[in-house]
Amino acid sequence: MLRSHFQIEISRADLRDLNIIGWAVLAGLLLIVGQRSLQINQERDFVYFYSVGLILNHNPPSDLYDYGLQKEVFAQVQPLGRSGSYGPSPYPPYVAMFFRPLARLEFMKAYRIWTAVTLVLYVAGLSLLIFHFFPKDRLKQSSLFCFALCFWPFMARTLLNGQLAAVGFFAMALALFLEDSGRPYASGFALATCLYKPTLLLLILPMLLVIRRFKTLAGFVLGGTALVALTTWVEGFAIWPAFVRMSSHVPGFRPFLQFDDYVDFGSFGSMIAHGARLARIVVAYVAAAACVYLAGAWWRARRWALDKPATLLWATTLTWTLLLNVYTPIYDSILVVISVIVTVAAMGGSDCSTLMVLCFFLLVLAPITKGLAVLTGWQVLTLVLFAFGTVQLRLLRSQGCGREYSGQRQ
Repeated sequence: MLRSHFQIEISRADLRDLNIIGWAVLAGLLLIVGQRSLQINQERDFVYFYSVGLILNHNPPSDLYDYGLQKEVFAQVQPLGRSGSYGPSPYPPYVAMFFRPLARLEFMKAYRIWTAVTLVLYVAGLSLLIFHFFPKDRLKQSSLFCFALCFWPFMARTLLNGQLAAVGFFAMALALFLEDSGRPYASGFALATCLYKPTLLLLILPMLLVIRRFKTLAGFVLGGTALVALTTWVEGFAIWPAFVRMSSHVPGFRPFLQFDDYVDFGSFGSMIAHGARLARIVVAYVAAAACVYLAGAWWRARRWALDKPATLLWATTLTWTLLLNVYTPIYDSILVVISVIVTVAAMGGSDCSTLMVLCFFLLVLAPITKGLAVLTGWQVLTLVLFAFGTVQLRLLRSQGCGREYSGQRQ
């Protein structure tokens, strides 16, 4: 079993006290977020999703990816200051199709409805995993719910901001729940929902291929095909060439990225030492080593993953997806909550001190990580995620492939 390097022992009495404090903090955060959500002039990313739905409601589908039209509609829905500018919205067409009904409503009313939907999706995803892995432990259930709801990338960057990350969170949580329940086709079908942002699948799909999860991949292909077919039936085929044209220009959107707002290794290397060549090379070597180590864990799993849940392997891959991606905005880091839940379950009764310390840093540093990145040039959330991903890799190694967590309930 993994041994902690931190001389910290957390009893259930300590956990109970921390739990009470956590819920009190959550109550305060909800008041702050609720007050800010009522401010009409508050800038929100929801403008992107509302506006693309608006474009489809009033224009031919082929106009959806006209960047000039996008900027015009964005500015009409939510004007920015003189120094502000809107980047393009390259999301697949089914995102705009989904937001068409909300775009028929007044902006703030649509925003509040989407906020409610976001909260429901997030809590539903949490419930699937927490009640599945900890059916009899009310204290751990409460603590994990509290941790997840207090996590600033969800509270401020997803819920308040009107982002889509809760969709990916629910889809990934459902897919992992179905994986652990031995329902591979349904797991893959649920995973197809993440095609709204294909970068979320950058490592998950290769992992499934290496460990020979062919039924899961078949379910994924079926779900993706259904999504494309439904969009084509509703919006027509002409919307796809327009989407492909904008997608081909995605590398040119880099000027719109603020590296202090991202947690992936690429953004981290571009920030430290002002993006000095040596810093980028060191980060690239670390990323390459992590890829090799992770791929090795996938390969070793081939021996047992055909007849056992690969739950911990999946969660570990999800953590490293955030770091090894082409870009990972802070709001997408809510996916690490899934990894935390699965890792706590996998550790069972072993020493969780290291994990508790990392979760503490996730909670404390997340609200200030952007400010620290601007001041120091270091994205500390990236470092915490790196430490957590390393703990998961060591846990996989120490438990052994044949003894990887296989659905034991607490």
